[in-house]
Amino acid sequence: MRVLKRSPVAFIGESESGKTLLICRLIPLMVSRGDSVAVLKHTHHEPDDLRRGDTERFLQAGAIEAVLADDFKAVHFDSEGTSSWAYSHPTDLLRLVNASVILVEGFKAYAGWSKLLVRRVPSTTASSSAQNIVAVVSEEDGGGALPRLHPDELPELLSFLDRITRL
Repeated sequence: MRVLKRSPVAFIGESESGKTLLICRLIPLMVSRGDSVAVLKHTHHEPDDLRRGDTERFLQAGAIEAVLADDFKAVHFDSEGTSSWAYSHPTDLLRLVNASVILVEGFKAYAGWSKLLVRRVPSTTASSSAQNIVAVVSEEDGGGALPRLHPDELPELLSFLDRITRL
């Protein structure tokens, strides 16, 4: 049985903002301290069962599971292969994974998870209409009410994630 050590946290932002890269850089740090990591990724395309792209990157980084999901269908990838599932709510996806830590890429419209807004400099849109944004990850300096975290300061980012997601 899975023992979830932390509540899921979502990384949101515009396309090419660095969300996948940041998650792939955090996974080995989490694994090295004994966490098992799963990544849920939202896509606007119908998911297929081919191990490639971002799901493969997450697995190569050390995640034990990756889930690629559109709004209705999810494909689960792990060391045993792939399986497809229909689902109706983002929290349904939590039942598909057995990891102790769940990182989410996307699902910005879902208000149930804390979110980190990842921004590339200069950003053309803020994506700040999403609910539950708890911090901004960006190379640009502060400003605004939310905490700012630098994407290259991984220990500080990991410590922040620990504080906001500890169950």
